[in-house]
Formats: sequence, C-alpha cells, structure tokens
Amino acid sequence: MERKALIVVLAAALAMASGARVNYKQCEDGSLCPDRTTCCQTVSGSWACCPYESAQCCKDGVHCCPSTYRCDVANGTCVHATSQERLFGAALEPVSPNSIGSRRRDQVSKPEFVPCPDGSFCNDGQTCCLLSSGGYGCCPYSHAECCSDHASCCPEGYQCKVSTHQCVHATSNHTVAMAKKVEPVVRAPRTPASKLTVEFVPCPDGSFCNDGQTCCLLSSGGYGCCPYAHAECCSDHASCCPEGYKCKVSTHQCVHATSNHTVAMAKKVDPVVRAPRTSAANAEFVPCPGGSFCKDGQTCCLLSSGWYGCCPYAHA
Repeated sequence: MERKALIVVLAAALAMASGARVNYKQCEDGSLCPDRTTCCQTVSGSWACCPYESAQCCKDGVHCCPSTYRCDVANGTCVHATSQERLFGAALEPVSPNSIGSRRRDQVSKPEFVPCPDGSFCNDGQTCCLLSSGGYGCCPYSHAECCSDHASCCPEGYQCKVSTHQCVHATSNHTVAMAKKVEPVVRAPRTPASKLTVEFVPCPDGSFCNDGQTCCLLSSGGYGCCPYAHAECCSDHASCCPEGYKCKVSTHQCVHATSNHTVAMAKKVDPVVRAPRTSAANAEFVPCPGGSFCKDGQTCCLLSSGWYGCCPYAHA
C-alpha cells in the first residue's frame, strides 16, 4: 500500500514539475491511466487503459467498449444495449507502466501521446480528428478515417457514410456504426478573444493554409492549399478532390468512392503565409506537427511513441 501511495505522489509531483495538465487514475497494479479513461485488465494479467470513460472491459483482455455497449468477444465488436448498433472494440493501450519508480523522470511526466495540429493531444493508438468547433477530438481507432460531419470516425479500411451514420468497408462492404470522437487528453491553450486571428492549417514546409483547407504538395516541392477540408491530393501535384472522392488525373475528374459520382478537380492555390526564409548562413528547418523540427531536405515522420522523427529524404 505504501509503495502504491508513493507511486501516485511521484507521478503527481513529476506532472506538476513538467507543467502537464493531465490527471491520472490508479489501476489495481499501480499503473496509471488518464482521467476519462478506464483501467482494464489485459490477457497477461497486467492493466491497461481503455479510451472510453466508465467502459465495459471485454473478457478477451484485449478490447473494451463504451459504457452503453456490451462486448461481443467472438467478433471483436461492441453491441449497443438497445439499438443493437455495432462498432469495433477499442484496443487497450498502456499509458504508464506498473513500476513507475524504474522509469526516468521525463518518461513519467510525458506519457505517449499523439499531438494534434491545434496543440492538444490524443492517447497513443487514437487519431486526431477535426471537430465542427475548429478544435480536435480523439477517435478511438488508430489511423482512423475522420468523417466529414466533424463528429464521427471510422476504423482504418472503412469509409464514412454520414447519411446512415455507418462505416462501410472498402472491399467487403461490411458495415459498423461510426464512433463518436472524444475530447483530447490535453486541451490546447486558449487565445484571448482580443487576440484571435484567422485559424490556419500548418503545412510541412512551414507555410499555412486557411482553416477548412488541406495542404497538398506541388510539383515545385512547396505546398499549395486545396479548398476542401480533409481533401484527396492528386498525383499530378496540381489538383485535389473532396473527401470521399478519388482522383482520376487522366480525365481531370474526382470520382466518388462508392456512388461513382464525378466532379471536376479543384486547382490548388498558393498558401496564405509563406514560410519565413532564413539567411544563407543558417540552415532552413522543416516544422513538425508536435512543435519539433527537421532539417531542410528531410521529412517529419510519426514515430510509434507519438512524437516525430526525421527521415533523411525530402517529401518521403
């Protein structure tokens, strides 16, 4: 009991020292999960974190379901108690290990997170998705499809069908219910209303597009702004298509993935703010989404830790 109490005190002290605003709950083995998640026992007997609050921990020790759903272990899905809607069970993700005392100070105060473009964070294994408010929420699936209603998301390999609130598998046409996005683990600091300016989407070369647009690579090596949010950037490096459509460069058309409806491709426009150029004496840097930088000529790549590393190739 004294050891567990010490773990909690150490974790709290380290979080305060780092300025982190994440609160934790303690699991039965002494490991920690962020608030608004649920401690669930894994198949190995250790404990891990379910991304849902007051969740149902599935008996397989691998998945969990939202509070109003029950586990269907045989199919790896969650079934709603009344509507019988199905969604995939979320994978359990450890955030802090059982023996916190053995970890370095920076490892304890910085659990593994996925940084979102607005400065907030999602748990590792989740996906940042843009909300209608302009902020970002956390989809409980890794590499998820963020839906155009800015409120829902689908597992990897599935496409959003917003009209029926379903996720449709790209090849098998199997359907599951869309998952609702949850609030980020760490909220981005709010700017006072008196200082608010137009919101921008940062591009990999340091330039910006307006909120609601998508950064797309141009043939020049720079980035242009597609007028659609979450757009498909076309391989000609000059055009783009709306979300849910595929580029058909040969006919300069966008073809809907399921209905085959076609629209004309949109031309990319120049970014709103160009990246500031440094003097010839200083190397130029490529800003990464988490606030880190890579050298000019490299590419920011997401690591399994949730942070970004530098690939030695440009536009890799």
